[in-house]
Amino acid sequence: MKKQIIAIAILSAAVCLTGCTVNISDDTVSQAADIAASVLEETDITLNGQPVDVSLDSEGNVSVSIGQTTADAAQTTQASAETTQASAGQTADNTNIEPLIGEWYYQEQDSQNGALYNMAGFVTVKADSTYLYQPRNGAAPKKGTVKVDYDEYGNGDKVPFWAFYDNDGNFFIGIYCTQEHCDTFYVGNGGSERIVRKTENENPYDEYVGTWQCDRCSIRISDVSEQGYSYDVEIHWADSASEDNVWTYSCFCSDDGTYIECTDGGTLTHIVTADDGTETRTVVYNDGAAKFNIKGGTLFWQDVKEDKGHQMGFVKLG
Repeated sequence: MKKQIIAIAILSAAVCLTGCTVNISDDTVSQAADIAASVLEETDITLNGQPVDVSLDSEGNVSVSIGQTTADAAQTTQASAETTQASAGQTADNTNIEPLIGEWYYQEQDSQNGALYNMAGFVTVKADSTYLYQPRNGAAPKKGTVKVDYDEYGNGDKVPFWAFYDNDGNFFIGIYCTQEHCDTFYVGNGGSERIVRKTENENPYDEYVGTWQCDRCSIRISDVSEQGYSYDVEIHWADSASEDNVWTYSCFCSDDGTYIECTDGGTLTHIVTADDGTETRTVVYNDGAAKFNIKGGTLFWQDVKEDKGHQMGFVKLG
């Protein structure tokens, strides 16, 4: 009975799908299974353009499957290949080091004002994946290689990042590749450090120019070159209302971009002012040398000859 009912149902479905008409009399219901099998073998059944395969076993169990035409299968294979190729291309775009190539300022977030970032050093990334990091405080430079690495998560997700390793294989910093702003990349997850692209014709020493103060000592730095790489430095440090010490230096920018320096010819002059306003000037020496660098917005003076500026930090006025 089960086989007969199923056979009739299959015949009805075949009639709907194919448009064929199958007449079954009341006295031939017992032969429905054989008729169904015969019709199904000789009739091509399709649904929405896809071939339908219907089979009936000896127990009356029906198996129905919808397949693909040869053309559809080829189209699906091609679409899959194109999707794979597109995905591969997107991954390559997100993980090559091309966005990093160039010169960058390495900056650290100000501990007092999170909206401000202070200069910490300079980073140069080359097309061969090598990099150079020069700290602004004059410490030894760091050299190494940039490569693509991945953060892997328990759900199988992998997030690419640019990993900076020094020449000894030690990890330096990591920068996620998925950041949108190509001229500013934040280091790690916290955002407390970042690299900012150095723009053409930008002078990193502009922030030196001006007047700086520490207690009774003041430093005035002036740009005296059209290119912005030569500076005059004048330091006043008063002993009293009538006595003053004045250092003058002709400084040039360092090759690594971390400080300005006078290697020789710095002059110290002691000035005494009498009650009538007349001055007596005495040149103490004229072979002085000094370095000046900025760290965290503070100017430091390294007096090579006498170490007068030891542990003094100068704040910019105005």
